[in-house]
Amino acid sequence: MFLRVNDLTAGYGGSTVLTGVSLDLEQGGALALLGRNGVGKSTLVMTLAGLVRPKSGSVMLAGRELAGRRPDQIARQGVGLVPQGRRVWSSLSVADHLELAARRARTPDPAWTVERVYERFPRLAERRGHLGGQLSGGEQQMVAIARALLTDPALVILDEPSDGLAPAVVDQIDDVLRKLRADGVTVLLVEQDLHLAFSVCDEVAVMAKGQVVHRAATPAFRRDPDTAHRLLGVAA
Repeated sequence: MFLRVNDLTAGYGGSTVLTGVSLDLEQGGALALLGRNGVGKSTLVMTLAGLVRPKSGSVMLAGRELAGRRPDQIARQGVGLVPQGRRVWSSLSVADHLELAARRARTPDPAWTVERVYERFPRLAERRGHLGGQLSGGEQQMVAIARALLTDPALVILDEPSDGLAPAVVDQIDDVLRKLRADGVTVLLVEQDLHLAFSVCDEVAVMAKGQVVHRAATPAFRRDPDTAHRLLGVAA
C-alpha cells in the first residue's frame, strides 16, 4: 500500500483531536475525506504534513515512516500540501510563486516543471506577471495547486480546495483535479463539496469524533443516502 496511516493520535497541547485514525491509499488512487465541521479532518491533514506532531501512531509513505518528521522532511519524501485558505502571498507574482516552489523540488529531474504547469494551467500562464493579491479566488487556488505540484510530489493532499469559490470556479478545479488523476498523481482530498469529491475520487472515508468511521467506494456511498445523511447530515 502506497500510503498507510495506522492508529494515528494527535492534537494540540493537552487536547487530543485524532484518536486512532487508520486509512490507506494505493498509488495513483484518490480518496475523499468527508465529515462534519470539527471532526478532525484538517488536524489529520496538518499531522500528515508535519505541521502537527503526532502523539502516537504511524504514517508510512512508499515504505518510509513519516510520523514525527519535520514538514520540510515530509515534503522531501514526496508529500505536497494544498492548504485550506490557499495562502498565496499578495506581494509576489504568479511567476515568483512558481519559481520559488520549483526550487524545492525533491528530485533533480522533476516530472513537474514551471513550463508543464503553465501548459496544465493556461490561465496562470496568462496571469504570470500578476501579483497574488490581484488574482481571483479560483486563480489563487490554481497557484496553490501548481505550487504543490512543483515540489514533484508522490502524494498531493488538498484541504477544502472549493472553499469560498463560486460553482463555476469549482467546476474548473474539478477539471484540474481529474486531469491530475489522469497524470497518475495520488490524491487525498478533504472536501465539503460532495459533487467535487465524488467526481474526483474513487473512494470516500468519513470522519467523526476524530476517527474514520466509514469507508466505501464512491458509487456505493452514493447509493446509500441513509448513511450519508446519518454521517454528514446531507443526502449524497
